[in-house]
Amino acid sequence: MWLRPVHRAGASPAYSLGTVDFPVVRRAPVIRTCVGCRRRVRSTELLRVIAVGHTTGLRLVVDPARRLPGRGAHVHPDPACLALADRRRAFGRALRLTGVVDTAALAEYIEQAHAATPATEDEREPRPSSTTKG
Repeated sequence: MWLRPVHRAGASPAYSLGTVDFPVVRRAPVIRTCVGCRRRVRSTELLRVIAVGHTTGLRLVVDPARRLPGRGAHVHPDPACLALADRRRAFGRALRLTGVVDTAALAEYIEQAHAATPATEDEREPRPSSTTKG
């Protein structure tokens, strides 16, 4: 006995097992809050960072696969959001830390990622107008 897809006009996809139809369940996207700008977006748009104990203190480590153990904080891969989070000391609160957090490695990662992505229409420098008066 196997499941075969059933397609009906105007209905959600379903699978049929004989005379019983099983609807396909779609999962809601995972929503997280950026600790810098406080906007709620899908977790795929944010970087997850965790704090790792180091001999000189605590440092933030980027977790691009979202699999490292420990409490995580999420931030946009944007230098402006990182600056806001750093200024507000948001990483300490989000990660429930009591010490000073070193964000240098995270800042370097975000700078490299930001430099590698092409600028969008909004981020590009405005073109000078080519109209001449004469």
